[in-house]
Amino acid sequence: MKRIAPTALAASILALAAGCDGTGRDPAARVDGPSWHTTFQVEGMHCNGCAEAIVAELKETPGVRSATCAFETKRCNVELMPTATADTAAKAIRKLGYTVTPESPAESK
Repeated sequence: MKRIAPTALAASILALAAGCDGTGRDPAARVDGPSWHTTFQVEGMHCNGCAEAIVAELKETPGVRSATCAFETKRCNVELMPTATADTAAKAIRKLGYTVTPESPAESK
């Protein structure tokens, strides 16, 4: 059986007590349940770096579970938690200076 140094054990207990799950996000903010998806047309991207910046911003946005963005198609697909709205994701993208238009279900096929 492996022995754990008292200081390492204490640090682990403190991290668990503080709710640290290694993601950098508050675990209490997570909402379990079925997610839903929305797609946006994003204008103003000039390169793949723009798409990467959008994804990074969305990943830091509360209510967003995941996001992908493609410069080539100018589309951004966002997976949202059950309680989040599409407007939450759209605002995060607009904050970066891009024009965002929600796609209708027929357009995203």
